[in-house]
Amino acid sequence: MGYTVYWVLAICVAILILYSLSLNATDAKASSAPITKNMKAVFVGCARDIETQVSHSLQDMIRLASEFDDYVILIYENDSSDNTADRIRDVSKQNPRVKLISEKNIPGTRTQRLAHGRNLLLTMARTTYYDFDFLVVMDMDYTRSNTDSIASIAEQMPLEYSGVTAVSRKTYYDWWAFRSSELRLDYDCHKEKHLREGEGEGEGEGGCDAWGSLWGRKLNTKLRKVESAFNGIGIYRLSNIPSEATYIGETPEGAEVCEHVAFNSHLSNLYIDPRLVTSTWDD
Repeated sequence: MGYTVYWVLAICVAILILYSLSLNATDAKASSAPITKNMKAVFVGCARDIETQVSHSLQDMIRLASEFDDYVILIYENDSSDNTADRIRDVSKQNPRVKLISEKNIPGTRTQRLAHGRNLLLTMARTTYYDFDFLVVMDMDYTRSNTDSIASIAEQMPLEYSGVTAVSRKTYYDWWAFRSSELRLDYDCHKEKHLREGEGEGEGEGGCDAWGSLWGRKLNTKLRKVESAFNGIGIYRLSNIPSEATYIGETPEGAEVCEHVAFNSHLSNLYIDPRLVTSTWDD
């Protein structure tokens, strides 16, 4: 009888130990597991003189945003010479989650104005929607079908990721925003069109056309960590965007630069994700 009690107690202790270990393992996995429910996203975009496109692209944003449990769409517009702002207001009247921020007489070059608008939207996301999970940045000058889903990609994004950016169905196009030291494509291809010699997966040669010829189709094929990218859509984990991250559209000397590069330089884990497909002219 004594031996029976002993073995019963031993088995119970072993079960308790195994259960405790399983809880610890679950906690460890949870630290890097993606969010799976109650996801909230701030969708943002800049619009100017795109009256024709915005009627399509804004509805497409609503379609993608509606996959989340809660969402808001913030659109920045400035100095349009057409009815872009009116088209956005029309949609906002029907859907109060769509909000227009419109300004007049904004000075500067195109990239300066874009940086200004993107920073304004970023500040609103950080302050008003600080408890949201994701910031989704989208270009709005398109009329084709965009990616099938954003929420499904966001749901599976590891917690340590800063964000993922889009590929194209056929040819990757956004080389101005692209930087990859792994591929030796780590400079402004609009400004520096020199050749670089060296070993490795990428040749790092020439300007944007050379990059496109070498990598235009290859970049669409696999998940790849980069220093900077955009290509029309970026999904960012809002809590992983450092406070110092801002968009900058000009050099200290006043030359235009891609505004995404400065912002991305503060993100520690940025990837190109082949599941996130943006609309392009060669669809």
